[in-house]
Amino acid sequence: MKLLQAMRINLLKRHAPTATAFIRQTNAAAATATTTATTAKHESSSSSRPSLLLAAFASVAALGMGTALTTTADVASAEFTEHTDRHGRKYTYDTIKRKIVSRPPDRHNNSVVNIPLQKKLQSNIVLSDSHRVALCEWPLDQCKHNGEVRTSSPHNLFTHVKESGYDGVELTVGYFAAKFFKNCSRDEVARRAKEAAERYNMKIFGSNIWWVYDYPEMQWKDQLESLKEETRLTKLMGGEYVTFQLWLKDKYLNSSENYNQDEEYLENCAERIEDLQQMCWNQGMNCYIETHIQRISEDPVAFSKILDKVKTPTVETNGDLSHYLYRNFKNDSPSMKNIFQRMGHTHQRMCRVYGDLSANVEDPEQDWLSMGLTWKAFLYSLPGLKNGLSSRVICGESGPWGKVTDPLTLDAQLVPLYRAMAKFADKSAKGEKQEVINIPSDMNPFKQCNST
Repeated sequence: MKLLQAMRINLLKRHAPTATAFIRQTNAAAATATTTATTAKHESSSSSRPSLLLAAFASVAALGMGTALTTTADVASAEFTEHTDRHGRKYTYDTIKRKIVSRPPDRHNNSVVNIPLQKKLQSNIVLSDSHRVALCEWPLDQCKHNGEVRTSSPHNLFTHVKESGYDGVELTVGYFAAKFFKNCSRDEVARRAKEAAERYNMKIFGSNIWWVYDYPEMQWKDQLESLKEETRLTKLMGGEYVTFQLWLKDKYLNSSENYNQDEEYLENCAERIEDLQQMCWNQGMNCYIETHIQRISEDPVAFSKILDKVKTPTVETNGDLSHYLYRNFKNDSPSMKNIFQRMGHTHQRMCRVYGDLSANVEDPEQDWLSMGLTWKAFLYSLPGLKNGLSSRVICGESGPWGKVTDPLTLDAQLVPLYRAMAKFADKSAKGEKQEVINIPSDMNPFKQCNST
């Protein structure tokens, strides 16, 4: 109990560096305490042993995470922080469930104004009761226009996705415009894309906007308007989130220059994240910032500082974790904990430590049993999956990199692994007891799949 209480207090500190924190216990009166940015630290710890790791996650996860606003019973046993947003409005943040739990309704002329929930809460929202599995654009787009049958038409694309066991896709309107609907307006492309997905009982969950550049002559306001349009079109396709890749500026791109000490640049990055969040929330869309080489998240120390500088404490990341794992970054440093604890979405690919960012897995079942790439990816992801992802989507993104020449087949073979991640995240979000995994044979997702 002392360990759990310490973990909960640490979570409280992490989410309230400049706010007044208070704890409401069951059958206890409210009590308040003050924390400051200079004293707040990320002090929670994790074990390298899988069984202890899972046990720790299950303990915290038992506090639960729902899709609706909390009830009186929930409030009685949760920790909260009080905040004031940039407009002077006060709101309450649940540090365990990592979400805003209350906000008075906005009114105009004595009537409730229809405002997107994300905008009203200044936060991402949970998009489904359970986690889904999707196929990303990179493995699909690598085929481009080279005659790949599985992506030669909307019918073939969604047939492949459905038969491979995915629940949907993460694609931009530009993908559909370039491959299938070349002579249509972008609005018409979005509508046709949504119709095509629905014909196969599939969903376009969201899109990955990877081209958020930073160069001297760029006008940020103009780029933001362009990104606003992309977000609108994603929603028109049926999407509910956008994940962004913010490129490093030229001085730090592909350079040994250390940007984690450039406070002015870090502040600028944080302000752009705030702009992207507000732009998405105004349209009723979730917003995620991706971990990726050549982006502002390349250096975990710098990215953690940027996240802490963002004024909304609810900023969430898209954990494209291979970009850290293949460089052999441990996931339990203070900076990495900060990034993982904010993970609300994920892209998954197999990578080789000190090797390929995207690597082949010839026999997934044997790879798992030998503690290979699949096993490492699963364990590495667990801290980010605890309490569930707000997007409720695990995205497969096996990339056409190095010896990976058929990412569509590779990614389809990894669907059982993504399902295992989804199962873990579901149980964690619901506070259910997790399976204890000491060795790979305790739970082999590929064997379970092959035996059914």
